[in-house]
Amino acid sequence: MKKASQKPFEIAVTIYIFAIMCILPLFMLHGYRDMAESKFGFFKVSSLLLMYFVIGLFVICIIFDNKLKLFNKQKPSTIEIFVLYFLFATVLSWLLCDYRYDALWGYEGWNMGLFTQLILVFVFFCVSNASIPRKQLLYGILITATIEYIIAILQRYGLNPLGLYDNIKADYRFEFISTVGQKTWFTSYTMIIAPFGIYAFFTEKKTRIKILLGLFIYLQTCVILVSYTDSALAGLIVIIALTGWFCLKDSNLFFEFAKVLLISSISLLSIGLTRIYLADYRRILEDEHLTMLLTDPRSGVALAILSLAVFILLGILHNKKMAGQGSPLHKLRILYLTLTVLCGISAVIVICITNNSISSFNDSWGNNRGFIWRIAMQTFSNGSTKDKLIGVGPDMFWKASDTLYHDEINSVFKGTQLPNAHNEWLNALVTEGVLGCVAYMGIFIFALYSGVKKSKDDLFYVPLTIAVAAYMVHNTFCYQQCICTPLIFIVFGMINSKR
Repeated sequence: MKKASQKPFEIAVTIYIFAIMCILPLFMLHGYRDMAESKFGFFKVSSLLLMYFVIGLFVICIIFDNKLKLFNKQKPSTIEIFVLYFLFATVLSWLLCDYRYDALWGYEGWNMGLFTQLILVFVFFCVSNASIPRKQLLYGILITATIEYIIAILQRYGLNPLGLYDNIKADYRFEFISTVGQKTWFTSYTMIIAPFGIYAFFTEKKTRIKILLGLFIYLQTCVILVSYTDSALAGLIVIIALTGWFCLKDSNLFFEFAKVLLISSISLLSIGLTRIYLADYRRILEDEHLTMLLTDPRSGVALAILSLAVFILLGILHNKKMAGQGSPLHKLRILYLTLTVLCGISAVIVICITNNSISSFNDSWGNNRGFIWRIAMQTFSNGSTKDKLIGVGPDMFWKASDTLYHDEINSVFKGTQLPNAHNEWLNALVTEGVLGCVAYMGIFIFALYSGVKKSKDDLFYVPLTIAVAAYMVHNTFCYQQCICTPLIFIVFGMINSKR
């Protein structure tokens, strides 16, 4: 039986999770003009309200119960140890940095300074110790995502729902999508949400709802394809590959996976045909090589053939009375993983051979990411011993890089500062140093380990684990920000959940 103090705590945490995962993505005040600031304001107010409530409950527990009943007194998990390690490294970096006020809030719009990092740690421990209504949260997330996806598709086809593109120059419109904001922020959001849609499709028993979820997966794949970023497509490939690997534990699950492949192939064909027959849309897709490759109709046909081959394989297994529980599919995991890795390596080789802009790494590589990463590495290598060890301060990449390479940055970005390294791991290396970067990466690695381990007994951990993996791949080309980073820390908390 739950303690009296636990129920209001769990209600508060559940409301907070719904607010961040279901309302924050849709929240805006003045369109794209100050979207990041308005979303950070929503995040800040929501988080402080939760913190005040939990602190008040903490005090009540001490006064009336003489002991704290909000958190489980168990041996800390490995994830918790790394989160605390990251907290220590971040606070130390802030205390010893040269710009403590700026580092408290971070770069305006991104707002990933000490305040946000403290909130993320606090939220992680709250979610870890609360029991969340899974189904209600799942469908709340998917309803929000559906709205986001519909808006995004309409925008990519030249429409302007909600007037979001009003007062935005035509040359800049394609950099923003839906009510999340920048396109890389939106794709980071989709990397976290996409596995939940697939999980819901797998587990839903009602035919009508399953059809709707199939349409959701179709829409979701289309949105990722037209997001105009190769990093999102790389994340999508990871999501599909890992989903197949998890599904090899059971032939019924693998049958559902084959359906997802077939739906995805229809998405590829749809966008591919659009690319061919709509000249204006074709121009949009030609700048990103992986987008062009995957939206070639032949890719959709190939994926459809693959999904049909899976159906045939499962039919053969069924006829040989090997399907269902006890199916030997789980024995194919090593073979599946090997083939997936080989296919991935082969694809990279083909892309590099057929596209010099990808294989030739230079300053202009990846929309100037080559330049940004070089500046990041130089900023780290030319920093002091203190900066190498504990960093220049939370979200202070822009300060450190601008101090050392102002003229060089200005020559490329024409008066615009570099808010971050456009690589979450490089950025952590510069801002929190080796100590903080190791701690931060450790959180992700052990979240993956814990998620895989727990998924053997509970399928709900499958989308959580895949979301972490997809986020890691995608954000190798992206960065922390006040919209999606809170989502991934909530996912960490769910994976670490003790209830």
